[in-house]
Amino acid sequence: MCRNGVNLTQFKISIHQLQQFSETLSESLKEWEKILKPLGFENLAHEAAEAANMAGKTSERIKSLLEKASEAEAENSGDITITPL
Repeated sequence: MCRNGVNLTQFKISIHQLQQFSETLSESLKEWEKILKPLGFENLAHEAAEAANMAGKTSERIKSLLEKASEAEAENSGDITITPL
């Protein structure tokens, strides 16, 4: 369904994929922290932990964005607009 030229279903799919990516990014950075710390790379491990934390926060914000997109889609579920190509 298009609303003001935006297909909210496609938008939600894209946002869902970004959320999965941010979760993968966070997990990968946590793994690097676990690998680096015992090897004596304290500074790198700390930076990886900080980056993982930021990626986790990004994932939470993306989840919120997805919820708001679902709400926007539900608001106009009766109005269907076809955008000409």
